Amino acid sequence: MSTRQRWQDRLARVWSTWELCAPNWKRFWWRRAQLAEATFWEARDTRERNRQLVAIGERHKMWLFRLNALVRHGWTQQLDWSGLVVADIGSGPTGAWIAIEGARLVLAIDPLMHHYKEWYLLPQGDYIVAKGEALPLVDGCLDIEISTNALDHCENPGEVIAEIRRALRPGGVFLLSVRLRSRMEVAWARVKGYLKLLIGQLEPHPHSFTTFTLTYLLAKHSFKLLGHEVATCKEHIFVVVPDDRMDYHG
Repeated sequence: MSTRQRWQDRLARVWSTWELCAPNWKRFWWRRAQLAEATFWEARDTRERNRQLVAIGERHKMWLFRLNALVRHGWTQQLDWSGLVVADIGSGPTGAWIAIEGARLVLAIDPLMHHYKEWYLLPQGDYIVAKGEALPLVDGCLDIEISTNALDHCENPGEVIAEIRRALRPGGVFLLSVRLRSRMEVAWARVKGYLKLLIGQLEPHPHSFTTFTLTYLLAKHSFKLLGHEVATCKEHIFVVVPDDRMDYHG
């Protein structure tokens, strides 16, 4: 066997090992991220700060600005929720769902929702404990799906986008808000995650995205872009719709 063949054989074995271990490795990082999220939201200071922000209306104003991206980028002429079925994926205890009024149905979906209902005085609503990778919804049942600052917290972003696409009806819209980084920042985030692991700290963001990697992920799952804007220094808002020109099978 030549030197080149030996290296090819080694690389093939390494790749096979990675394919075998990758799902478990992703789950490992996600579970640590979930623990970090639970620790953050359970903290008394966090709960009190959120209570104050909701009481004075700051949370509503913040979410309304993001929700109005649907108007700014031409999906609708005015924000009217009448008769619509809306889902907030990775909603947290005070997500965008708190600013939606008049819809036929608003679903707040989060894998930690059972904790949020214990730690926070949530209003009457439709809360679902579920991961974005396995939405307990039938195909094409949602008019609007929202995900704000959640995609970089999940176990498998591609599977989450696939599930969102599956549950969205033709003509529906997906409003995505996520923090984007440069390629250098993505590389450093990975290094920082390993350093935190070594010193026993938790990292709440198992994934990082550049503009290219995120737009590629959306296009891969048959979404086309209506609009994109920068909300804050790093947070970007995307308004995307199903691309009917593409035959999508999940």
